[in-house]
Amino acid sequence: MLPSSDRNLMSMSHVLPRTLLRAALLTGAAWPALAAQSPAESVRVLVSRREVRIEFPKDTAHAWGWSDRKDEAYSPSYAWVIHVEGMDGPRSLWVRIDDYTHETRHFPSLQSLVAAAHAQRCSPGMIAQCSDSGMRATVESRRVVLTLRDSAQIARLFGMRPMTVLAWRHAPGDGSKYSSDTVHVYYVAPAIPLPTVATRLDAKRSRRRYEESISTIVRFLDGGEPFQPLWLETGDSVRVSLDEMYCRYDSCSSGGYSALRDSGWTIVDTTIARLQRIQRDTAGDIELLIVGRNAAQYVKALRSGRTALRVRGIHGPSDTAASSKPPANEIDRTIIVAPPIDRVEIVPRPDSLRALETLTLAVRVLDRDGREVAGLPWRLEVLDGEGRGIRTGPEPQSIVFTTPGRARIVARLGAHTDTMSVMVVLPNVK
Repeated sequence: MLPSSDRNLMSMSHVLPRTLLRAALLTGAAWPALAAQSPAESVRVLVSRREVRIEFPKDTAHAWGWSDRKDEAYSPSYAWVIHVEGMDGPRSLWVRIDDYTHETRHFPSLQSLVAAAHAQRCSPGMIAQCSDSGMRATVESRRVVLTLRDSAQIARLFGMRPMTVLAWRHAPGDGSKYSSDTVHVYYVAPAIPLPTVATRLDAKRSRRRYEESISTIVRFLDGGEPFQPLWLETGDSVRVSLDEMYCRYDSCSSGGYSALRDSGWTIVDTTIARLQRIQRDTAGDIELLIVGRNAAQYVKALRSGRTALRVRGIHGPSDTAASSKPPANEIDRTIIVAPPIDRVEIVPRPDSLRALETLTLAVRVLDRDGREVAGLPWRLEVLDGEGRGIRTGPEPQSIVFTTPGRARIVARLGAHTDTMSVMVVLPNVK
């Protein structure tokens, strides 16, 4: 057992005494138990300038592998992971193996399981960016031990000397959810230096670059179909407001809660459409509460034609937020004014279609005089099959169905719709 002075030193500085470290390395003894250790802290994370050593708890299983069971609650994989908030953003160090064949697999020992797995250092994202450089996984006394031996990477991961990391393990019988525990980091000799002012500035700049690389703030004019030309029939009007979309990786959300302001709205050709300011004369109205947050106006359609709505001098709290490109302070949006629409039609309208055959569809838009109106941003919604999803006009859209069955397709333009159904048959069926 450690003398009380050494135990106090460990709890205060998280630096293992050099003599104890050398003795453990020379004798091959297990690392000493950590003082006041909770069950969640049975993962041991020891960091020096030369090596990161992660010892996971003893594996008590007597068989390793997975079955061909297929359900959402069964995840045929093994993983031993720690998650570090590094100077350049979060990183994961792991050893893992997944089922890619969807077949039963057995391993004669824990060693054979770990030998078949991959030890990697990964950055998060929709598709993780991983490297196995300097990474190694072994089994010692029934413990999976993960090590990183790369001084440069260790300095970036632990240069700010984080006190804790997240750790978790997963086996096929654990279900599909991963739960993590917070575990302490113990810095051992030769120890990583304490962060200096320069280190902190470096970490701050690096973290900002990381946040910018995964974040994008998109400002747009909301009203009608977002990110499409603003379409109206003559005589109609629509509320248009400034809004923001926040994207992190490939996940985006639009809240409409940022207090965006601007220096001016204009329409290029005011004979086609004009702006009408929203009156704020009804206290407590929900619409007025929204107007109080984001700049908004109404666009009134006057006659058929195309023009543009322009908003300049846009600013708000997100001006200085991390984004891969600065939020726009000027936005243009095309306005299309069409005569009153009578109906929309999907063309062509085949009764059947062979699987894997390309079906190209367009949407005809007809006014009340039966004349076709071109260039409008219609939507084509495929409701069934692998081709399901939304396509937008005005260009014709191609769809491929791979499996037989009936597929429903809906065209939409404002309140106007048209629906068709097509039977997809096997290629050799006529």
